[in-house]
Amino acid sequence: MSRTFPVWKHTKLEGRLEVFNALNRFQLGDPVVDYASVNFGKIVTAEDPRILQFAVKFTF
Repeated sequence: MSRTFPVWKHTKLEGRLEVFNALNRFQLGDPVVDYASVNFGKIVTAEDPRILQFAVKFTF
């Protein structure tokens, strides 16, 4: 989401919010495929959790 606010004449202020994995669902990584590994076939990683980013940009 983003919103632009006029400040004065040719200047603007933009606020932006970015959300990744908003529902914070558990996302499994890929299973280990190395035959020599003791963890072969197991899923030992997970993807990133919820991430929120907020940015402000001033344009003149």
